[in-house]
Amino acid sequence: MAKLQLACDMTSMESLMDLVTAVSEYVDIFEMGTPMCLMNGVRAAELVHKACPDKEVLADAKIFDGGRLESQMYIDVGASYVTVMSRTNNQTIKECIKACHERNAKCVVDMMCECDFAKRVPELEEMGVDVLAVHVAYDDYMATGMTPLKSLEEMSKYVKKAKIAVAGGIKIENVKDYLKFNPEIIIVGGGILGAENPVEMARCFAEAIH
Repeated sequence: MAKLQLACDMTSMESLMDLVTAVSEYVDIFEMGTPMCLMNGVRAAELVHKACPDKEVLADAKIFDGGRLESQMYIDVGASYVTVMSRTNNQTIKECIKACHERNAKCVVDMMCECDFAKRVPELEEMGVDVLAVHVAYDDYMATGMTPLKSLEEMSKYVKKAKIAVAGGIKIENVKDYLKFNPEIIIVGGGILGAENPVEMARCFAEAIH
């Protein structure tokens, strides 16, 4: 069964905690989005973990260097997942994976801007990555309406061991198109946060995914 990951891309801690409290019934993974991480550091992950210890927390740190240290910082306050970029060097990814596995957490590789899934996916799986995340950049989505659906279809052909996550413009109207490719994690941000009633929309997503 797929999990619903909510990308919390706001910067206000007060708004974050209000949201987490309101939708926790429906969300499996609370993602501390990159703006939240930049504005509040590890504190956001720590507070959400303490408020909802039965939920998983992902720190979207988008690590590009300092793989071990930066992973440890988030895991040690309660994050279950940390993200590192596919386009960085392999040693940084290996350090992230090692830090995560030493602490019973999972390493997520963000495949943003990755062009050669056939080559890169086996390399990453050989390193021991836990999750491969197909991701269309927010700026690309806003400028062109590009979605990750075709990339999800393509990457799925090569994934043998890792779990698959997908993010980028997923709406309740199109979520079933993504579920056809059996991703383990569906990541939604604006599709819930931008809804007139975010709690009701989170419920709709949870029902569709679960």
